[in-house]
Amino acid sequence: MVLEKGRVSDSREIATIYRAAFPESVQFFFAKKSPLRLLDLLELSFRLVFFWGGQALLVKDQQGAVVAYCLFTSRQKPQNRNYWALLTTGIKLIGKICPFEAIRLAFNKLLVFATTKRDKGPTRELVSSAEILSIAVLPSAQGEGIGTQLLHAVLEQLPNEGIALNVRTKNEAARRLYESAGFQVCGSTRDYLGEWLMLIKPAGG
Repeated sequence: MVLEKGRVSDSREIATIYRAAFPESVQFFFAKKSPLRLLDLLELSFRLVFFWGGQALLVKDQQGAVVAYCLFTSRQKPQNRNYWALLTTGIKLIGKICPFEAIRLAFNKLLVFATTKRDKGPTRELVSSAEILSIAVLPSAQGEGIGTQLLHAVLEQLPNEGIALNVRTKNEAARRLYESAGFQVCGSTRDYLGEWLMLIKPAGG
């Protein structure tokens, strides 16, 4: 396995992994969308992350195919934002999503905001300067330690930063991985598909 920095041009492969790794979410929000149109939509979404300043690490197999990714942001090491690309990509994205899907996604975000509960103590906004947005491994490559390798590689990219992420309450394997890496629960929230735990890893922790 080889670790490489992700680029905008990798968005299609990242979208393919996301679709395979999170079928429940994809089915719930985009049940009536054709596979090709769905992949186009997901690719544009990940392109927006890159253009907004997001970064990525990829894991490739011996044939050079991407089998895992991690998308993250950093305020200490910000990437330049491409506002023109954000605008043009956003317009393309709007053309790929139907009104019902947009409404459901918007209400999902509102639900997350309304149900957020934070534990006592410093908020993760104060503790963290980086955030892991999404991390996934192809189902066919799971169980080989790739997720652990990828997470630790990302943490090495952010040595002096507090890091925030969310994980599904029911995803016990991921919770154990994050806790072993020093992440602590700082709150919870929920969306249409269930509860999330909000985690932070303090700088130097």
